Amino acid sequence: RALVALQEWPPFCLTLSDVEIVVFERAIMSLREFDITFVNKDYEQMPVRVTTVPMQDLDKIKAWLSQIDAVWYACSMNLQWQMVLKDITRDYKEFLDNGGWDQWFAGAAQDSEESEEDDGGGSDYKGSDEDASEDEEDAGDDESNFEPDSDDSDDVDVSEADNADGMDWDELEEEADRADRKRDVSSAGGKKAPQPPAKRGRTRK
Repeated sequence: RALVALQEWPPFCLTLSDVEIVVFERAIMSLREFDITFVNKDYEQMPVRVTTVPMQDLDKIKAWLSQIDAVWYACSMNLQWQMVLKDITRDYKEFLDNGGWDQWFAGAAQDSEESEEDDGGGSDYKGSDEDASEDEEDAGDDESNFEPDSDDSDDVDVSEADNADGMDWDELEEEADRADRKRDVSSAGGKKAPQPPAKRGRTRK
C-alpha cells in the first residue's frame, strides 16, 4: 500500500508500511484547509507533510486510514517535528514508558489549552498614574506656550467696528464725506483757498 500523487512534477510516492503515525495538523473546522503529516518509523528521517488539504475531505481520509489500520492523531497547530523527534530520540525508553504517542499528544493538547487560556486571561494594558500626570503636564505646557499676536490685536479698533456695525448705508456715506472734507482741510493747512480777482467792466470812450 502506498500514497501517490502523479498530477504534478515531481511525482510523489509514500509507502504506508514505513509510516508509524499520521497527524492531522490545523484540524479545526473553522478553517477551510488542513495539513497531513506522515511520521516514519525511522525517526532519523523527517516526516512527510501534505499541505492545504480541503477540509471537506477530512472525514473521508480518517475513514480510509481506519480501514488500513493506520494510527492517526489530530492537533490544532503545525508541529516543529525536528524538535519533537529530537526530544523523543534523546530518551526513547522514557518516551515508551510514559505512554508513547498517546500520552505525548494528550500532553500536547493540554499544554495548548493552557496557553490559550493564559493568552485570553490577560487584561488590557493601562497606563500608570505617572504616565497620565506627565500627559497632563505636557498638555498644560502646550496651552501656556500659546500667546496671541499683539500686532494683530492692535490693528483692530473695537469701537470703530461696533459703530460701523450700527450704521446703515446712508450714515456710512455721510461719515465718509465728512472724513474726506477733514482730509482736504488738513492738507490745505487750515486756510481757505484764495478767490480769483473780480472782473472789471470796460469803460467806453
